[in-house]
Amino acid sequence: MTFVPPELPSRPFTLGAEHRTLRTTRRSLRIFSLLFSLLMVIAIALR
Repeated sequence: MTFVPPELPSRPFTLGAEHRTLRTTRRSLRIFSLLFSLLMVIAIALR
């Protein structure tokens, strides 16, 4: 009895999924960086 792993998804599907994930990650990082920077500017201004 041997283990046969399932086939991987086709390459174009994998690239599309990776691209969407990367785009979402970059967008989230940009938003959090902007919010953090804005918070720091407000904190410094109120000091």
